[in-house]
This record gives sequence, structure tokens and C-alpha cells, in this order.
Amino acid sequence: ASRGKIYFLLGENGNAISELNTAVEKGSVEANLTLAQLYEAMGDSQMAESCYQTYTASGEADSAALGALARIEMDKMNFSGALTYLTQGLSLEEAENRREMMHDQIICMEYTGDFAGAWAVVQEYVQLYPDDLDAQREYVFLKNRQDGVSVPQPAEPETAGTEGTETQ
Repeated sequence: ASRGKIYFLLGENGNAISELNTAVEKGSVEANLTLAQLYEAMGDSQMAESCYQTYTASGEADSAALGALARIEMDKMNFSGALTYLTQGLSLEEAENRREMMHDQIICMEYTGDFAGAWAVVQEYVQLYPDDLDAQREYVFLKNRQDGVSVPQPAEPETAGTEGTETQ
């Protein structure tokens, strides 16, 4: 697993995959995590997802892997699936990426229509991370929803920012 990780860091992806697959065959759980990160860096989200799932299923789930799985699900517009991974990750005592996961949790809750849940999370989030201006805007958006003020629904990620553009 260590040689595979070194190849990965050196950018020798072919050698890294070979070494890491050998390590996986020999029972290395950590090699699955490194393989997942490698495939993610290469843009192969399907293989990355498979390796992350194998890693987390081994009982070695950590917040980084669960957060990565959530992002993969979000990219597939599967916000409820992403919430499952985020909930698991946020339940861990040592969630080093808690800020990112809470942010993603708010977004996923909005897209699944759970505005009350998103409101509860955003209130905690702005207390923990008051410097996040985007979260402050989400706070106002969700507060207005709670107060009954009519506000527009969030745009779908794939269409956001494309208004007014023409294809030729």
C-alpha cells in the first residue's frame, strides 16, 4: 500500500493502481482509500465510489471517505443518498471535515425539501463558522422560509448560472 501511495503522490497513476490493487488483494483496507482518492483525482467517479464504499464497508469509515461519497452522490443529483453519508460522517466523533459536511448537509436538505432540517443545521453552522458569508446568505434564505416570506427555490446545480447564455 505504501509503494502505491508513493506512486500516486509522484503522479505515476498506472504504477499506483497496480501496486494498490496488489495491496487490496493482500487485504489492505487502506489501499482501497488511496485507490478511491486516485480514481477521484483521475475523474473516474464510478471507480472512486466503488473503492470508497469498499473502504467504508470494512469498518474503517472515516469522515473524509463519507464526505467524498456524499459529494459523488450530490454530483449525481442524489441528495437523499448524499444525506445518508453525511449523517454517518457527522455522527463520528473525529470528523475533520465537519464544516464541509455540514455545508453539504444544508444544501442536500434544501434540495430534498427539508427546509426545517436545513434551518436547524444552518443555525448551528453560523454559530460555529461565523466567517462564512455564503452560509450567512443561506441563513437569511432559510429564516425567510421559516417566517413565511416567499423566496425562490434554489436553482438546480446543473442549470445554475446558465441563464441568458445561448448555445450556437
